[in-house]
Amino acid sequence: MIDDIDKLGLQAELVHTVCQLNHGSYDKENHQAVDYLVIPMGEDQGNDTTHSDAEMVIPICHECAEALQGDEWTLIYCLDCGKSHWVLRALSRLNYRHHIIWIKGCPECGSEFRGVYFSDEDEIVWDLAIHKKVA
Repeated sequence: MIDDIDKLGLQAELVHTVCQLNHGSYDKENHQAVDYLVIPMGEDQGNDTTHSDAEMVIPICHECAEALQGDEWTLIYCLDCGKSHWVLRALSRLNYRHHIIWIKGCPECGSEFRGVYFSDEDEIVWDLAIHKKVA
């Protein structure tokens, strides 16, 4: 994941950064970012270990960080265009159990649908860069 020097640089940039997740069409406010959602991208299989060879870093606000750590909401995030959508699990007709569902290609970007990726409960596959890890 992100090393300590990169974390310091990202933390310094938070003062000028706003949340990049969707807060709904009614919300036109710029929400101050307090942390970064870090998503490992790709795989490097050197030295008999598998780890990510790149990370997607997304600034998020306090409200979104709390939603990602709770069990009320699921975030659906398109890796192609960066669009996001929150699903309230209690009102959904589907039984969501993941905190984040990443998709490749969505109706917003008009790309061809190329896959779904989940944040599984049994391993940490994403974390918050500055505050604490989330499983």
